[in-house]
Amino acid sequence: MGPGANTVRNGEKELKIMGVEKELLDLKDRIGKAQKQISELQGKHQYLMEQLEKDWGCKTVEEAEERIESLNHEIDTLNANIESALDEIKEKYNV
Repeated sequence: MGPGANTVRNGEKELKIMGVEKELLDLKDRIGKAQKQISELQGKHQYLMEQLEKDWGCKTVEEAEERIESLNHEIDTLNANIESALDEIKEKYNV
């Protein structure tokens, strides 16, 4: 091998190093963007949890799910009462 071979190898190493540097900088940028997004999502989560407690008195998602189940049951009961009352009215007035 002649002296030019060392220059070629050194050039290849430099290109590899530059490629690794670029990849690391890209990763750093992606990590920074992901951290910003996580921070934004945490803020939104906190806001929504505060609204959930303020509007519905629920401190957790589980409590909200239980509340939904309770409200659905209440709706079913009210619908049944309305149907029953309508049936009574129909009977009473022969409708």
